[in-house]
Amino acid sequence: MAVWLGDVAEWVRPARLLSVAEEEADNRILECAIAGRAEVIVTGDKGLLRLGTFEGTRIVTLKEYLSKVNE
Repeated sequence: MAVWLGDVAEWVRPARLLSVAEEEADNRILECAIAGRAEVIVTGDKGLLRLGTFEGTRIVTLKEYLSKVNE
């Protein structure tokens, strides 16, 4: 069974521009996460992972996420 991201995604319009991450693309990810009130960002991006959390949103690897889900 295939799941399309567009079928489960929530479209958001960030209200704030952030400049906390070194890479601009990472700032856009954080903006969307905050606008969507995300609990967690699952990523392999080392820059985002170094943050650990941002404004209450946890930033974890896929391995960390799956280990918590399977507990």
